[in-house]
Amino acid sequence: MSKQRSFIATLSFNGQPLNGFAESTRGPVVLETPGTLPATAVDGGQAMGYLDGSESDFAHGQEMGLITFEKAPQPAPLRLYFRDSERGYRIYVRGGALHGQGVFVAQSGLVEISPVERHDPTYWQIDELSGGAPLDVLQQAGDTLRVTMTSEAGQRLYTQLMYPVGGFLACLPQAEPSCLGLTILEREVDWLSAS
Repeated sequence: MSKQRSFIATLSFNGQPLNGFAESTRGPVVLETPGTLPATAVDGGQAMGYLDGSESDFAHGQEMGLITFEKAPQPAPLRLYFRDSERGYRIYVRGGALHGQGVFVAQSGLVEISPVERHDPTYWQIDELSGGAPLDVLQQAGDTLRVTMTSEAGQRLYTQLMYPVGGFLACLPQAEPSCLGLTILEREVDWLSAS
């Protein structure tokens, strides 16, 4: 592990901060399995995504049966610890109700925030959008970047829209990767940092 290349950052999609639905919603979160036809319902309570709809959008989605949850007061953007290793980055939550949990790709393809128990979080390859080269934070002077991410299994991270109120992260090998905003908050962060 390289402390020099490890950092804390937030992620966003189209300017919307990514959070865990466990913190940003109330009630059961039912999502469609990504990339399967016909789609089946899957528990999305641990999924990572964003909410951007108005109150009328939420009401409309609930009336149509597309939205099964209510919007909770929105938490601060999720602070994520990107722990560097030779195989890529493992991502952990630093702060809030989900502190200490990791970012995993579930069997369904959803990107989820779950407790770290028997398995370590997924390894991620992070590439800069400009040029497609692997992210090298030591060469980056700026703290706001545009990136794409791929899981260690070669699945590309993309955003699946959740009409009409936001979207959630998923991974598929054949997906067109989504461009995410990555805002670095702290550099050279040690694994045992108190923050």
